[in-house]
Amino acid sequence: MAASPKKHPDPNRVAILRALPLEIKEQITGKEAEAFMYNLELPDSLLEKLKDYLTDDQSPDTAGPSIATLMPKKENQMSEHKPCPTCQGKKVIEGICEVSSEWRGTENGLADDTQCTPDQTCPTCQGKGYEE
Repeated sequence: MAASPKKHPDPNRVAILRALPLEIKEQITGKEAEAFMYNLELPDSLLEKLKDYLTDDQSPDTAGPSIATLMPKKENQMSEHKPCPTCQGKKVIEGICEVSSEWRGTENGLADDTQCTPDQTCPTCQGKGYEE
């Protein structure tokens, strides 16, 4: 699916891809990004990855969702949902690390004086990042 050298990517679509959360951008392949930026037919795999960002409003003159129908989730959440008060929209409660010389072990010359609690899914929003 190589793009024509004369054709340039749609700057609005490039901006939309850049505005997506990192965890979504990491999942998008080069071919999927190219199809979106050049307004080609979007593969089902990309539609599945962007399902939380698409609306039902489709533009008849485009090969996929119109630019206006793909908005970063955070913008949509601001209008539809309030961020979770417990995790502030992060979806996860980060673990806490503490350091104390009392915990320092001297076995094998290793200094293990740090103890951390693991990250946990937010119990208030069950990892959604917003209140319903």
